[in-house]
Amino acid sequence: MAYYQIDHELAARKDLSANDKLIFGVIKDHFRGNGRAYPGIRKLEEEAGLSRKTVIAAIRKLESAGLLIVDRGKSGSRTYYRFPESGGEPPPVEPQKAVENGQESGGELDKSGGVSAESGGEPPPKPPIEPPIEPLDEPKAPRRRAKPRAEDEPIPENLKGEIFETAWNEWLTYRRENKKAVTRAAAKKQLAMLAEAGVDDAIAMLDNSIKNDWQGVFPLRRDNASSTGRVLTDDDHTRPEGY
Repeated sequence: MAYYQIDHELAARKDLSANDKLIFGVIKDHFRGNGRAYPGIRKLEEEAGLSRKTVIAAIRKLESAGLLIVDRGKSGSRTYYRFPESGGEPPPVEPQKAVENGQESGGELDKSGGVSAESGGEPPPKPPIEPPIEPLDEPKAPRRRAKPRAEDEPIPENLKGEIFETAWNEWLTYRRENKKAVTRAAAKKQLAMLAEAGVDDAIAMLDNSIKNDWQGVFPLRRDNASSTGRVLTDDDHTRPEGY
């Protein structure tokens, strides 16, 4: 199991997630003597056990928090990371003495575990060169246009009022519950017909359609022989044709 070291101040920061701190520790573990780290995104995924998306988000967070500088390579050069403090140099790591066959060799271990040349030992092998990491910017998904709704169709001036608007909303709800929502185009035509009928008849037409379980709004049929103008019910006539 690998362990990564971060200082107490960074560990206590609440503006960073656990994944942000983990990626910081993994990148820090890759720093070389020149104050730079060259791990690719895939390498960070493997060592941290995180997804590519999470790794990229963590790098951006560390960069925006001023904890990491990302020098993105151009013209085929590699992208690398460095710390902003001390000109980009990482915190110093205390040297450990190399042990050979159970005895101290007098040399010192460098970060990769080899004996440093300055201490009289053999120089460590050069790490393999990794391909440049891909740009951090990810394409954004195109925004979908909002679907036109019947509720967005304006109410005609002569129908505006709490009583009609309540009846109209009840009609729209009734149609949605029957899995046949009114489209905005249909709502425009229905409101035009209701406006011609007047507010009282318009409310009666909507109530009549809901009561008879109709899927459209139909003009009221009146008994011509009646002086009172009685509205005929479903028992008085056959189903009318309309919207």
